[in-house]
Amino acid sequence: MGTRFRDHLIICGINRTSLSIIEELEMLGRTAGGNPSDNIPAPGKDYIVVDLDEIILKKTSEKYDHFEYVVGDASDDQVLKSAGIDKAYGIFPALNDNKENIFITFTARRLNPRIRIVARGNDIVHIGKKFRQAGADTIVSPNFIGGMRMVSELVRPDVVTFLDQLLRQKSKYLRLEELKITGSSSAEGRTLGEISSLFENDLQMIALKKFGSHDYIYNPKAGSELSPGDIFVVLGDIRQIRTLKTYLRNSQPIEQNTGEGEIE
Repeated sequence: MGTRFRDHLIICGINRTSLSIIEELEMLGRTAGGNPSDNIPAPGKDYIVVDLDEIILKKTSEKYDHFEYVVGDASDDQVLKSAGIDKAYGIFPALNDNKENIFITFTARRLNPRIRIVARGNDIVHIGKKFRQAGADTIVSPNFIGGMRMVSELVRPDVVTFLDQLLRQKSKYLRLEELKITGSSSAEGRTLGEISSLFENDLQMIALKKFGSHDYIYNPKAGSELSPGDIFVVLGDIRQIRTLKTYLRNSQPIEQNTGEGEIE
């Protein structure tokens, strides 16, 4: 039995790491007025949790509004197929065991070559290469991230607070967002300066990553021309960014929203 979802996320295992992932996704849904897709791109607005313990899954589902689950072993082909692996946008192999997460990564990549895999690795220094070979896009170590966060809180606390407010949507009116140029977008062939001028330069173009490159151009020049596959990071008003998303996605002219209503 498959899932009705498409472009969703699959979370493997119930533990502290996966609960943090769920909390973050649910929080983004709440700040969007109950609609996660307002704060999460179409890929990732829904999620499914996979675990062997049905009792824990049922109990956890009572705490969250958008919680869906599948009972079973996340490394099993049929279980992942029940979670819609072939239609999923991304998967989190987030179990406590490195070997299990590597095997889930390998299985997920085999079943869906296009899926984005962000895996938990307890020792990325020594085992990170194996995750990459299995097909992981990114490996995250809670211990490593926690250590960096503790140092940052001590030496640059205001920078950390500022980024938290942007990324965790504590501000309802300001957002830091990444946007991608599609082949049908009206932005193709235009420059960052032209895009910004449509919003009276209220949008701040923070960084640009050209298609095929792994490096970001920080504080890109206004004359930078946009091509399909390019990704840029923008800081601006939440309504303006929603309008810009529609413009980039649907090849439609920008219509400024000057009223109090929100753009869906």
